[in-house]
Amino acid sequence: MGHNVGVDRCLLHRHYPDIGVHGLIDTLKLAKRGTTTTWSLTTLIEHHALTDRVTELVPDGRPHRALWDTVAAVLLAALVEEHWSRPPSLADLLTAAGQQIDGHQETPGGGQQSLL
Repeated sequence: MGHNVGVDRCLLHRHYPDIGVHGLIDTLKLAKRGTTTTWSLTTLIEHHALTDRVTELVPDGRPHRALWDTVAAVLLAALVEEHWSRPPSLADLLTAAGQQIDGHQETPGGGQQSLL
């Protein structure tokens, strides 16, 4: 899970081309399906009143640094709550915000286990 996770996926692939990546969930895609009109990670964190929590969890971090951005993206469960009245399955998340890998859209692979 990440915000504009395709960038991170490309960096990983450049340095570790043999790594297998599956089931990427992009919080940017989820945000674009929501009610906000600005989708930067910092703005979304502020909109959902999560800035203090991210700062608490990453006291020496700041936006656009890997750990801060990762924690912020994971805390954006509020985006999930905007789209589903019940916890979504992995298939639901991949359909709504799955990241394309190697020219193929991530597709749900099997079970309907809830992530939340």
